[in-house]
Amino acid sequence: MRLIRPALLISIALPLAMHAAPSVAQTMTDGPLTACPSQGELEQTLNSDGTIVPDACTTLEVNSLRSDNGELCLIDFSMDEGVIGTLRDAAFPSQWWVKCDELAARLPMQTN
Repeated sequence: MRLIRPALLISIALPLAMHAAPSVAQTMTDGPLTACPSQGELEQTLNSDGTIVPDACTTLEVNSLRSDNGELCLIDFSMDEGVIGTLRDAAFPSQWWVKCDELAARLPMQTN
């Protein structure tokens, strides 16, 4: 089973990590995000406006929490309750914490 690559997670979560967070945990998305193990699978989902989601893809949420150590982001993979989600949950933790500013710093800023 292929795990979601950190670069893909960063590219999905970066725009969300740029938002200011309140002092309590908050969901930073309007709903779950789709994450896929390959760019092609994610682009298939995007091109179909979410009507086609390959089986290898999963859903996740990004939350933030302001703490004494700065703004922390929680990437939560536990949204997927299907077979893939069950296998993933058995293979590795379903929630991962990162510093939001470090997450944002991993990607080059876009200039328009």
